[in-house]
Amino acid sequence: MTTLSDAHPSRLAPAAVPMPPANWLFVHTGTSFTLNGRTLSIRGVRTLMFNDRPERRVGDALTLEFVQLWREGADNFESDPPSATLSTAIDGMKDLVVAELTHPRLAGDTLCYDIRPLDGALPAAGKQISVFIDGRYGPESRQADQPWPGH
Repeated sequence: MTTLSDAHPSRLAPAAVPMPPANWLFVHTGTSFTLNGRTLSIRGVRTLMFNDRPERRVGDALTLEFVQLWREGADNFESDPPSATLSTAIDGMKDLVVAELTHPRLAGDTLCYDIRPLDGALPAAGKQISVFIDGRYGPESRQADQPWPGH
């Protein structure tokens, strides 16, 4: 069930509503990460989604469902891999890397991607990472009344 809500400070618990068609942006957060060659592994991953004006909706999306939807729809990430900005802090220094993400794989709470850096270089390991992912229009392949999977 989706946990989408209007972005309003007085709402403490978002109500579950169907995912309306919109250009959704996604963020993964993780408690740690490793980079082994071209494979990025994010541990303790959580996936969030939001869209911009005029709707200004936010919510949690189950990471498993996000991975499963990677290939769905005409405007999918499999055929047009997203760019992402990876934000980390190593030894108190902030690090931003722009990369292309492909082939997501989820095992437990660890999400792995094949990664192709476009700008910058990601360190081999670190704690706390945020991955800001290009938008995707959805839910084009779902019935209008079906919710985006979430918790």
